[in-house]
Amino acid sequence: LAGAAVWAIPTAIIKAINALPFALIYKLKLTKSPQRILNKQTAFMTLVSGFVTVFGYLLAEGLMYSFRTAWMSASLSCVQALGSAIIWYIAAAALDKMNFKSKIYKGI
Repeated sequence: LAGAAVWAIPTAIIKAINALPFALIYKLKLTKSPQRILNKQTAFMTLVSGFVTVFGYLLAEGLMYSFRTAWMSASLSCVQALGSAIIWYIAAAALDKMNFKSKIYKGI
């Protein structure tokens, strides 16, 4: 009702692209510690994911409205990317502390 529905498709695309850097690290076996969720490589990928978020929403808003308004709201995309990274660091560290990844793969 507040206009958020127009962002459903761009958000689905941007969030799917956000997952690609993390998936590529594990698929290409570029991580030094695959048994951990939070490691140097995945920590760096939050930066890549942040750029995807900021520039993805910048492009989407520019195409939907105008690039002038997109640049004005880019700071909000930066806040979203930073907030997501902080939440991910906390969640990944907590899951690593619980040995979550080894418990999941043990059952498979």
